[in-house]
Amino acid sequence: MSFDDILKKAKTDITTYGWSFMYVDTNQEQGIESFSYTIGFEKTYNHPEIITFGLPAEPAHGILSATAAAIKDGEKMPLHEPIENILGGDLKVMFKPLDHNCYKDYLSVAIEAYQTTRFRTQVMLWPDKEGKFPTENEYSILVQRHALKVISASEDFDISTLEKDKHLH
Repeated sequence: MSFDDILKKAKTDITTYGWSFMYVDTNQEQGIESFSYTIGFEKTYNHPEIITFGLPAEPAHGILSATAAAIKDGEKMPLHEPIENILGGDLKVMFKPLDHNCYKDYLSVAIEAYQTTRFRTQVMLWPDKEGKFPTENEYSILVQRHALKVISASEDFDISTLEKDKHLH
């Protein structure tokens, strides 16, 4: 499927469902773990997009669909706070802002769909079996370690960067 076809499908999904799911498979040669992200949360729900790392397409789609339903029902996914009832059971997730400098490397379809990088995106982190998050010592899920490399050093979305980067050239 060409990039234009992927973009067209994403735009159709946003019109039809309010959001679109994007999955990028592992690329061993480039050292990239699989990741998935939403497109349309910002436009449809005035909520940051969400990116998650290390999950196969089907479970990632299920988790992001459940998250979309919760957001549609008015729930917010605040930054830096463990949140229950997204993954099921008693597992919690946590959100951190995506470093704006990483947008072009990870969110190409979203950037084209919005025609700008002026949207918020947060990284979904999940705990290991011991309940530790990737930001804690002795976290045991290696594929989530990549997420730590793209989290913003800022505690919030870097609005100043967003303001400078108004449109793609």
